[in-house]
Amino acid sequence: MKRKGTNRIFAAFLLSMLMILSMGMSVFAETAAAKNISITNAKDGSIYSAYQIMTAEVVGQDNEGKAVYNYTVADSFKAFFDGKPYGLNEQNEITKDGTVITGDRRWLNDNTTDAAALAAALSRYAIANKITPAATIGTTAAALPIGYYVVAETQSTEAANKDDSGAKEVATKPILVDLTDDTEITLKDDTTDLEKVIVEGNEKVKTNNVSIGDDVNFQITTKSPTYEANVDKTKLMFELTDTFSEGLTYNNDSLNIAGFTADKDYTAEINGQVLTITFTQDAIYNNQGKAVVATYSAKLNEKAKVDSTEGNPNDVTLEYTNNTNEDESHKYLNDETKTFTYGFNVHKVDKVAPSTGLADAKFQLKGEDGTAIKFVKDGDTYVVAEDQTAEGENITDTIVSVGGEGLATVKGLEEGSYTLRETEAPDKYTKLADDVIVTITAVRDENEKETGAAQLTASGAGNAKAEGGTAVVDENGKETGSVESDGSTININVYVENAKGISLPETGRNSALYCMIGGAALIIFGALYYIIGARRRRA
Repeated sequence: MKRKGTNRIFAAFLLSMLMILSMGMSVFAETAAAKNISITNAKDGSIYSAYQIMTAEVVGQDNEGKAVYNYTVADSFKAFFDGKPYGLNEQNEITKDGTVITGDRRWLNDNTTDAAALAAALSRYAIANKITPAATIGTTAAALPIGYYVVAETQSTEAANKDDSGAKEVATKPILVDLTDDTEITLKDDTTDLEKVIVEGNEKVKTNNVSIGDDVNFQITTKSPTYEANVDKTKLMFELTDTFSEGLTYNNDSLNIAGFTADKDYTAEINGQVLTITFTQDAIYNNQGKAVVATYSAKLNEKAKVDSTEGNPNDVTLEYTNNTNEDESHKYLNDETKTFTYGFNVHKVDKVAPSTGLADAKFQLKGEDGTAIKFVKDGDTYVVAEDQTAEGENITDTIVSVGGEGLATVKGLEEGSYTLRETEAPDKYTKLADDVIVTITAVRDENEKETGAAQLTASGAGNAKAEGGTAVVDENGKETGSVESDGSTININVYVENAKGISLPETGRNSALYCMIGGAALIIFGALYYIIGARRRRA
């Protein structure tokens, strides 16, 4: 009898417990409805995949009445927690190398936290094993069952390759989310950028102008990206490629990268017009997030383009690893600077017949320091010599005018004022009494960037015929006070007028002089004769 009573009591107890559990399960099932997850800074067009690492269920409440959850690893991630290096202990806590992972469950973008490494490892595992995400999130929220998730950007709107092909950039770091209530997360894009400038004193500009032979000082500013904490550094690449136009010559040994050591942290190789700076994988790994500031210089050479909107560009490309979850997923950034140089034409003409060009007038062009500029002569073109101390058959400081419609062309000058001095006039003509001051002014746009065009003025401009001096004319021969080049050709002409002097044969100069003297004597004697005769008649 006792046993039957006991059995009845036990059966009643079990029934009561089942009823309580059933009631509890129904109550807790109501609190375990799907929750919303949204991203505050989602990029339009990008795809963010939410992978469910663990499912969750409510198993009770704590002393404060808050729900207590039990987590179960999803089947697709069971192999991840095999203890190498991640696993689960008896309390179902995540461990790494046997040690429980501590710190924030929702990664706060601290590259040193264990949670950061866990998020990166989970996202890579999901992508490598082609696990189907529980949801893809865009600019709108997604409703998901409660649980533990890793959210990773799996497609970006921005192409990684220069030709807009290949893998997309995945710059956002993965983040862990313990989804037990509606949750809004903020992802961090750890991108890098690239800027190239020309340094002139205390100023940093995108365009400048110099004379041939002058140095142009460049500065590149970027930074090494920050990767996930347990990144495989053998996948890392960070390389700068600087391409000089043919008018620029890289100055060897001018490269300096602050905080980095040549041959240890990076190598630099110049091949023709291309400078390649390659950082070692150790340097990339050990300097994540660090600014990279590279300075170097190049000389404007005799192949420089003159008065051209194209100018003499210097283009730099940064190629770096942007997604370590994919093999050779690289991003490219570009920036450019331009250096301009200017010139003008010299045309010696007859003052009386200005359509007639005069040959063999000789000039010197002096800079602001008063020193005659040396040129490399190529036919009727005079290009500023790179080395102003050079000597040679084609090196000269004399510009010789061309007859007829020909022009002597000067190339390779920076903006400023120059003195054009005639040192020898053509035969039968007089030399200019005064120097010609030629002023070149770079034309800039509303943002103060140089356009490649130049404005030119010269002393005596607009009054050449009245003053017997110099005029500036446009490409159609029209006289004007100043003229602007069209940015593609040198069409600024400095017309230097010249007046004829007394022109007599060399062998007749003495007899002519005697005739002049004799003629003057006859005039004087005639006057005296007239005066004396008049006096006699009055007497």
